[in-house]
Amino acid sequence: AEIMQINGAWHEAMEEARRSSTAFSHGSDLQPPAAAFYQQAELHRLRGNFRAAEEAYRGASRSGGETQPGLALLRLAQGRTEVAATTIRRVMGTTTDRLRRARCLPAHVEIMLASRDVQAAHAACDELETIAEGLGTSVLHATAAQARGPLTDQAYLDARAKCLKLARTEGLDAALDADMLDALVMFTRGVATLTDPLNGEGGSGSSTTLAAVAGYPSVT
Repeated sequence: AEIMQINGAWHEAMEEARRSSTAFSHGSDLQPPAAAFYQQAELHRLRGNFRAAEEAYRGASRSGGETQPGLALLRLAQGRTEVAATTIRRVMGTTTDRLRRARCLPAHVEIMLASRDVQAAHAACDELETIAEGLGTSVLHATAAQARGPLTDQAYLDARAKCLKLARTEGLDAALDADMLDALVMFTRGVATLTDPLNGEGGSGSSTTLAAVAGYPSVT
């Protein structure tokens, strides 16, 4: 199920995790394996079904399994960044096994970035790369490369903050608040342009650009 999830086959991964729970529990008094609950929780979290994710994480805990780093990432997705940061710091502070730390470090990076603790994010990336080098597995190398991406660069963080300020705070938010509006309606610029394989789309922006930069929904 975890491999299916990594490959983007979320529906198949969910079905596999559910089959594992059912096959284990039918005809016995044993509880379904904690790993099956955890995998279901992860998929619910990624799909944005936070209530179902919360219940599945509880199932993993009741079955004697671990709920991290998934539960910390759930708190982050719920907007509870400080709780997520406190949780993942506690997890990293009490975890010594290298493989277990490698499993938690990508979440540590993501949550530290959300908390604006770039130094801690860099340190987590460094550790993940060291573990990947020591164990020599391609999956860990790929995970470390993904975590190290440009999202950890201060230049990126500064540019992102500036874009959000201009497009969201001083842009759409200001326009909506000034006239007490709930939404903005505007014309589109016509049919989509053809994409040049060599030079790209060549567009100069559209009615959806501001919403996209601000991270707000745009219905067309």
